Amino acid sequence: MRRPPGLVAQARQVLLGCALLALALTAVGQAVSGARGSSLTLVLTATVVLAASWLWRYRTEAAPLALDAVEMLATAAFAVACPDPAIAFGFAFSASWLRMLFGSSRQAVVYGLGIVLAIGAAVPLWEHFPGHAGTFVRAGALGALPVLFLTITVARYLAVILFSHEQSQERDAALLRFGNRLMDVTERSDIIKHAWVAIEQICRSTPGLRAIVVRQSTQDVMVLGSAGDLRHPPTALPSGLLPTAVAPGAVQPLNDVGPLSQAVGLAGHWVAIGMPRQAGDFVLLGCPGRVPTDGVVAVQSLLNQLALALQASDAHEALWTQARTDSLTGLANRAAFSSALASHLDRGTSAATLLLLDLDDFKAVNDKFGHAVGDELLRHVADRLRAATRPTDVCARLGGDEFAVLLTESNAAFARAIAERLIAQVSTPVTLCGRGVHIGVSIGVACSTPGITDQDLVHRADLAMYEAKGKGKNRVHTFDLSNVPLFSTALDRAHAPDPLLSQLR
Repeated sequence: MRRPPGLVAQARQVLLGCALLALALTAVGQAVSGARGSSLTLVLTATVVLAASWLWRYRTEAAPLALDAVEMLATAAFAVACPDPAIAFGFAFSASWLRMLFGSSRQAVVYGLGIVLAIGAAVPLWEHFPGHAGTFVRAGALGALPVLFLTITVARYLAVILFSHEQSQERDAALLRFGNRLMDVTERSDIIKHAWVAIEQICRSTPGLRAIVVRQSTQDVMVLGSAGDLRHPPTALPSGLLPTAVAPGAVQPLNDVGPLSQAVGLAGHWVAIGMPRQAGDFVLLGCPGRVPTDGVVAVQSLLNQLALALQASDAHEALWTQARTDSLTGLANRAAFSSALASHLDRGTSAATLLLLDLDDFKAVNDKFGHAVGDELLRHVADRLRAATRPTDVCARLGGDEFAVLLTESNAAFARAIAERLIAQVSTPVTLCGRGVHIGVSIGVACSTPGITDQDLVHRADLAMYEAKGKGKNRVHTFDLSNVPLFSTALDRAHAPDPLLSQLR
């Protein structure tokens, strides 16, 4: 037989083998010793019933009262059929050890008393069973009954310790798995998903434990989720249920649990744990009896890990955003724009148009009014870009006074209309830092074609932008393949080696 996982399962397997072996040896001993007729029949019948009962209990891990009653009757029948009822102790001790590994302590006590009473009842019934002749020492059978009950009590105590140890191992394993999974994820949604899996495992490994995660609002208590065996998982709870002040990570018993028990359909005791770094969020732990301390400690440990993971996730998100955002304008930076452009062209799902913008005479503004006004002007231009484009478009500051716009699902006419709108808005005089500022912008437009690369599209928009500058600035020009020599001449007139293309490459 393969060795099962878990301390309790292994102990059950060993004790099942011991009980079956003891029962078999006791039954064979009776047959060899000369038991005949109704005595042998009753011994064999009780043996089959007991063996079947133990095997069924082992496979189902259940402890119904009816099965206990069957075992008590079979034990009494076995004792009555033996030449001496004390012979039943040959398997009763092993069977009792096995039974103590199933069900609740209350059920175990009832079973222990039942087995003692069953063997005790067999003593006066023995002399009325057909085939028995002579007498036996009653004191031997009756004197061993207290020892049997004491053994059952000790066995249950040790079983409870074993249960507690295995449950502790399962909770530790759940926390370890949660910690290992946190090493591979940074998204908040993934972290929270793994936390729910862990808290569900903690509830399963702690008998009777239920968990409800709630958020205190101005009107009621919103339920974010639940774990454990809840008959009616609630979606909201009555206001005033939560304690007024619970420190993050601290445990506060709930005194008035009536409304909560009514909402979840389960009476019991409840405690609230304030979630670290999540003001207004609580984890409610409940149990039909006293809320287990080990379960509370495990949930507290999970919440601490969760808080640290969410803090790390926020820091990672902030760093990621910072790495892809222009700090002055809040637009996408060069790296983010290059990635978005390449990704969109690789997908090839829709046409796109690229706008390259270069502010006209921006250096003169800086020289005349200072860098503070220049920075404010760049922020003003960024605001105009956001206002003129759609949420699906990508606006970026490439550096200095150069900007870019990726218009998704667009064509040349749409792009030109956007570009002309931008020229009108940017060239409108504006007061910045108490100074009146007027500036123009030259815009180059290039539309994507099937199979075009991001570098080629940038190059075309770059040529168009230089053509716009060459024709007098503060205007828009669209790239046209039929005028490639003209655009090359425009680029030469700019006396610059196309810095945008070289940097985007």
